[in-house]
Amino acid sequence: MKDQERATIKQLLVEFRKGHLVKMSDAECIGLAVADYLGWDGVEILKASGYALEDICLHTYSAAVREMAATLEAWEKNTLDIH
Repeated sequence: MKDQERATIKQLLVEFRKGHLVKMSDAECIGLAVADYLGWDGVEILKASGYALEDICLHTYSAAVREMAATLEAWEKNTLDIH
């Protein structure tokens, strides 16, 4: 990540925090922002988390998170198909 991109994200975190009353770590703030951006879609949030873990070479954890995403996606599909 380039310094300019990092600065842009830092500024986005500052702006995001303005809309919340509680103090948040960068990780909490990014997590909330990602959840909001992805429309609170658990499958997409897990996929994004898996890609982040893959990027830092935590391949085993990435695979586990991808499996969680696939399980959730299948559960949602079966649940929606039942109704």
